[in-house]
Amino acid sequence: MPLIKSLALATAALLVGLLPSCASVPSDAERTASLAGRWVEIREFENERHEQIINLNKDGSFLVSGAKIERGVVTPFTFSGIWEVRNGYFWYKTLSSQPADFYPPGEEYKDRITSVAETGWVMLEESTGQESRAWRYPRR
Repeated sequence: MPLIKSLALATAALLVGLLPSCASVPSDAERTASLAGRWVEIREFENERHEQIINLNKDGSFLVSGAKIERGVVTPFTFSGIWEVRNGYFWYKTLSSQPADFYPPGEEYKDRITSVAETGWVMLEESTGQESRAWRYPRR
C-alpha cells in the first residue's frame, strides 16, 4: 500500500509540474496580437534571394514589398491579401501581386508557427519545408 501511495503522489506531482508548460502554449488570438505589425525577412533559395518587409495589419490584411535578387538582377515585388493564425499555423491568401505571377492571386499558404517573440518570428514553411525567420522592423 505505501508503494501505491508513493506512485500516486509522484504521478500527481508530475502532472502538476506539467500543467504550467501546457498553459504556456499561446492561443491563436495571442499569436495574432503578437504578429500584428511590421517585420523584415530575408529568404535564401538556390539561385535567388528575397528581401522583404511584411506589414501584418490588425484587421487581417497584409502587404509585402521587397526585391527578388537573382544572378545580379533585382526585381521589385509586392503582394497583398488576408492573414490569420489558425490552429497554430500562419495562414494567408494572396489577393493581388506585382508581378502577377510572383504570388498568384487566390493562392493560399499556411506555415507552422514555431515561435513568436517581441523581436523575432520563426515558422516552418509548408510549401518549401524551409524554416523562415523574420525580425520586428525597427520602430522610429
